[in-house]
Amino acid sequence: MAAPPAAPPPPIDEASPPTPAPSPAPETMSPAPPVAAAPSPETTPAPVVEPAEDESIAAPAASPPSAPPPAQEVASADLPTPPEVAATPPPAPVDETPREPRIFGLDNVAARIVIIAEEDAWLEVTDSDDARLFSRVLRKGDSYRAPNREGARFVTGNAGGLRIVVDGEAVPALGPPGQVRRDVKLDPDLLKAGRAWP
Repeated sequence: MAAPPAAPPPPIDEASPPTPAPSPAPETMSPAPPVAAAPSPETTPAPVVEPAEDESIAAPAASPPSAPPPAQEVASADLPTPPEVAATPPPAPVDETPREPRIFGLDNVAARIVIIAEEDAWLEVTDSDDARLFSRVLRKGDSYRAPNREGARFVTGNAGGLRIVVDGEAVPALGPPGQVRRDVKLDPDLLKAGRAWP
């Protein structure tokens, strides 16, 4: 079968310019998806705390800090503990009973010389051979009956504390209180004259 004849081309209108072919639209670049930035700690908003509606369940207020201990207590804690001191016993009671005077040398019968202590005084009596006949402290009021022995003598530590009586009469004092008197001869005549010691 024969093909139909081709259609003639359309007539060209020389008065109208040719219609330009549409230019292809420019290709548009699709933007890259935005990259999420890491959240900054400085820009992170603080969470909003809603105020408690019930005051009874509110957090208790912080108690104020305790005051430091006084300086005196701290200083005393650093000091060493003093050693314990034993309690001093009370003094012994003093016997205020009056003391009875004592008489010594009672065996010296018919003694002419009697030594009387008006104050406490030490007295030592020896014979001509320096043998000790008597030695003790005469308390106030005590007395000693000296032997009638030639060459006997005595020494005392308190000349003024002794009073000497010969044949019942007082003789001159041996010296002031507290004076030591040595080598006093127990001679009645020398004692009466006040010349019985050097």
